[in-house]
Parts: sequence; C-alpha cells; structure tokens
Amino acid sequence: MKDSCKYSAIILSAGLSSRMNGFKPLLKFGGVTAVEMIIRTFISAGIEDILVIVGHRAEEIVNVLKKESVRCILNEKYKEGMSSSVLKALSEIDKDSKGFFLIPVDIPLIKIKTLELLKEEFLKGEKGIIYPQFKGKKGHPPLISTKYKNNIIKNISSGGLREVLSLYEKDSSTIEVIDNGILLDMDTLEDYNNLLNYFTFYDTPNEEECSAILRKYSVPEKIVSHGEAVAATAVNIAQTLNRKGKNLNINKIRAAALLHDIVRQEKNHAEAAGKIMRSLGYREIGDIIEVHMDISVNEKEEITEKEIVYLADKLNMDSESSSLKERFNKAFKKYCRDTEIIKRIEQRLKNAEKIAEKINCIEEIISYE
Repeated sequence: MKDSCKYSAIILSAGLSSRMNGFKPLLKFGGVTAVEMIIRTFISAGIEDILVIVGHRAEEIVNVLKKESVRCILNEKYKEGMSSSVLKALSEIDKDSKGFFLIPVDIPLIKIKTLELLKEEFLKGEKGIIYPQFKGKKGHPPLISTKYKNNIIKNISSGGLREVLSLYEKDSSTIEVIDNGILLDMDTLEDYNNLLNYFTFYDTPNEEECSAILRKYSVPEKIVSHGEAVAATAVNIAQTLNRKGKNLNINKIRAAALLHDIVRQEKNHAEAAGKIMRSLGYREIGDIIEVHMDISVNEKEEITEKEIVYLADKLNMDSESSSLKERFNKAFKKYCRDTEIIKRIEQRLKNAEKIAEKINCIEEIISYE
C-alpha cells in the first residue's frame, strides 16, 4: 500500500530535566545527542515536518540542531508543563499533515521500523490514533490524526494529553512492535545508564526482543529449545575464543543462535529467516542467520560470528549437544537414498570440520571426531 500521506513529528524538548543530573536533550549516545537521535530516526522513516519544541536552555538546543532539517519552536510557557509544549506544537504543524507523531525527548531510542509500522497501520484508515506496543505495553510515539488537533487544543489544559486521548479510545488501536525502546525513558541518571547499555546493542535484539520475535512467528517450543541450546554452545565457544584474544560479538552470536530457526518449516528457511531479520532492522543478525545451513569457509581468515553459529548449530540435535559425527551420521542414514541431499550434507560436514579446525585451541568444548 503506497503511503501518500504527509506526517509531522513533534519532539517535546522544553522541560527542566529536574530529576536528571544532566540536561536530557543533550545527553550523548555514541557522540550524538538524544534530540539528534530522535530526529535522525524520524528522517530515516521519511518524516519531513519535524518540530522540536524548546524552552529551558533553548539556545543550546538550537545551536546543536542548526544543521538539522527541523523547526525549533520556542515555548515561552515551558515552565507550565508538557501540555503547554503540546499546545505550541499543534499551532505550528504543517497544515497538510494528516497525522503527527508525538514523543518526549527522554525516549530517544525508538527504531525506524516502529515508525514505518505505525504509518502502515494509520494508512489503513481504520483508526485515528495508533499506539506502538511491546510485550503488551503501550509506548511512544503515538501517531495521531490531525482531525483531533482542535479537540486536543481545546481540552488539554483541563486534564493533560493522556486524558484527552482517552476520550477517543474507540478510535484508537495498538500495533505490536519488536522495539523495547518505545518503553525506555530517562527520567533519572540510572535510567540514562540503562539506555546507554541498550544503545550499545541497538542493532541487536536483546533477550526481550528475541522472545517477542519468537512469539510473533509462533515458533514451536521444540525449536525454541534447540535455539537456546545452540546459543549456549555458540556463546561458550565465543567466550573461550575471546579470552584467548579474539573479539567476537557475543550479543550478536547469541541473538542469531536463538533466532536462526524462526521459520524452520519454510523452504529455504535460513534465507527466509535472514530476510525477516533484515526487514526488522537487524541486518547483521540476518546475515549470520542466512548462512547457518550453508556457508563458505575461508580457512586463512579469522573466525567469524557466522562460523561460530554455523558450527554450534551442527553440534546440537534438537536441544541436546552432540558431536559432529553423531549429528551427521543421523543425517546420512535419514537421506541415504537421495544422492543430491547426501552431497549437500557432506559439504556441510566439511564446512563444520574446517571451522572446528580453525578453533582447535578449544578442543575441550567441541568434539567432532
């Protein structure tokens, strides 16, 4: 469905940050401020009309954003609270916008895919207010039809935005997203530190997001258990190698191992799963998963995350660990009458043995004789 709607995005960035030992809009994530993080996410999702509502320390924010394609709107009444910033924003949004996203600056790590899904749901035209939801909990940002603009302006001062929107509950819906970031704010320094940790692995689904993906694709418990076993083996191997001087990404390895069989029953399931992960915004995880069945091994290059997950998968039958010999003997017996499949199995065994030889420093973990 082609999206011809124009949207606005309102970033509320005028507050005092009174509970934070620091100024929220300018707190850094990898060298980029919180307000810039949100702006760039909206731009990447194709949102053109972006309003940043400023108040406290306005000049500092404006100076940081002078090269960004946004409009900084001064709310001189910012000390009156968030509702005053919402009122100011609604008086300034583009008249051609059909809907607007609304987000406080202290929720900076939402994902592009979340915004895209909200737009897709909004475009169906069934509901006027769409909320993202993760693990059953509503988060930010809602996408609100501009048909409610005047009603919000009229009623917000009496009860706040949440109360106003609750009046239109029948015209609202939620959409489940794979994005823990919609729930993660930073009211306190502890919150900020938790967000920094989440940001470190921003391009990798965390444990909760992996669980949400497994639920989304209705992965059977048997396959979930196999993924957990593969993950345990892969992480064990990777951690041992890292102690010996390698620099393998443990989080990427674990996530890819947990999710490698999410569509196990589909034809070419490795490629299909890889495509799914990339569609969710996890490109590197998709690349690892895509080759967990068939992989090209360069024996002269350093061991990779792809190879670790590939080998770990071959060292586990269902949820039980096994040797390569045990695993492949079972496959050879099962397909002994099909010469084409046997050829593929033989190549997979050779690849697994090549990887095992690359990590011959950890014989105590793997057995492939």
